[in-house]
Amino acid sequence: MQESIERLFNISHDASASLIIALTTFILGYLITAVVFIFTRYFERKSNRKIFLDNLGSLNKSLKRQQTAFLDTVNSLNIITNSPWEYSKVDFFQIPVFREMSYKDSFKSFFWGFENQLPILINKKLKRRAYNKTWENINNVQYWSDRALNDFFFALEKYNQHGERRNMALNQLRQMWEHLFLTAKNKPQTFSENELKYIKKLDNTIAAYRKVPTNIRVFPFTTQRKLVLPIRILNRKYQELPLVRELNDKAYEVSTHYHEMELFVRHTRIQYRKYYYAFRSIQRTNEMIEKILS
Repeated sequence: MQESIERLFNISHDASASLIIALTTFILGYLITAVVFIFTRYFERKSNRKIFLDNLGSLNKSLKRQQTAFLDTVNSLNIITNSPWEYSKVDFFQIPVFREMSYKDSFKSFFWGFENQLPILINKKLKRRAYNKTWENINNVQYWSDRALNDFFFALEKYNQHGERRNMALNQLRQMWEHLFLTAKNKPQTFSENELKYIKKLDNTIAAYRKVPTNIRVFPFTTQRKLVLPIRILNRKYQELPLVRELNDKAYEVSTHYHEMELFVRHTRIQYRKYYYAFRSIQRTNEMIEKILS
């Protein structure tokens, strides 16, 4: 080889030796640099893949916690027990991690490099679809998480508004029967015998309601079943009496507001069950994605 170089370039033996040494040093240096570069990129991609998959696994755990929180919310929406509404928003800290890694850099870690070309049995199209679905799910988690929180406070406000209207109508109904009892006590002669009979039965109905323990009596459901409905049933029996009509109209108004509360609770329960199933679907999809990308 040295003799060929000497004849080709017409140089001395010492010069050809120096040239060979220089070329060998350059080539070896380039090869070492290339190998270092290749393995540096390989370990970087490997590290990014691990971070991505670990973060995806962690996200799935947070999704499970949020599902449990949604079920707790659904169970707290109970107008019969009048339990306080509960809502717990899980912090999906994994989402900023994904976005910091970026779509492009993460894509390289799964689809660039010699190690990603070796498993020829892997469906590359399926792997790409799974990878893209991950980012779609990330956006969906953020969207549904924010919406579920906003909807909770909106629903709570609307429910309280219905409750305030019901309480106002109930208070007006109470003032009406107290005025009626006071008048019957002080001026019984202003009422007919049938009217006094009705007033007596109305007083008994209210007295029976007051025997219910206070901690239960204040529940909207208990008040509706133990007070308002019995009053309306009694009113039907004496509907021909003029004084009953006004009382019945107000009792009907209380019932209307109560039913609005009941329907609103039912609707909200359905809504948060939908959120539960949406997060469960995302979590199960992510588990499949994790297997495909691993």
